[in-house]
Amino acid sequence: MSILTLLIQSELKMSFKFKTKNTDGTLVYFSNNDESDFLRISLVDGYVRLIVTITDYQGSTEVLEFDSYYSHADGQEHQVDIIIENDERDDCKAVEMTITGGASSYTDYNFD
Repeated sequence: MSILTLLIQSELKMSFKFKTKNTDGTLVYFSNNDESDFLRISLVDGYVRLIVTITDYQGSTEVLEFDSYYSHADGQEHQVDIIIENDERDDCKAVEMTITGGASSYTDYNFD
């Protein structure tokens, strides 16, 4: 089992800043050795996209995909804060993505 899977099965917190006018590109990417589990944060048409693929103990693969509501390819500095929590009571993931800076500041929530 990869360290990425272990982290996401409990809780993962991540913060970073970026500034760009490019509308597409990878901001953060990490994976296990065989890339079966990965986390990728990228810009797609200016929107921040979070994709997490994890494999559980039984070998089932879960994909979390989450896009921001606004474009952030404005050349201004933005801070991204991401929290992924595993709620064992409800057997679901809770994803919170907060983006601040530039013309917008908001928090997106997603529950799978």
